[in-house]
Amino acid sequence: MAKDRIGSIAALLQRKHADAVGVVEANSLANIETLRRELSMVMYGEANSPACVAWLSRLPIRSSTNHWGSSAAPSARASAAEPQR
Repeated sequence: MAKDRIGSIAALLQRKHADAVGVVEANSLANIETLRRELSMVMYGEANSPACVAWLSRLPIRSSTNHWGSSAAPSARASAAEPQR
């Protein structure tokens, strides 16, 4: 994630009312922290390596799994708690 694109990414996610976002190849902790702050979310998982997945969420993440199979693209799955209404 390029530093100059964080604001655009945050604006898009705010328009979509995202409750949870998985950032694959989260290779810059500083950029993930900036995005987290702009979205008022909590970070779960890891950041600072191309092999990391950082989860940003407004909801508590109960569990997460990263899948690094034979395909070129990694995938990830997370389970979040139901929002309090």
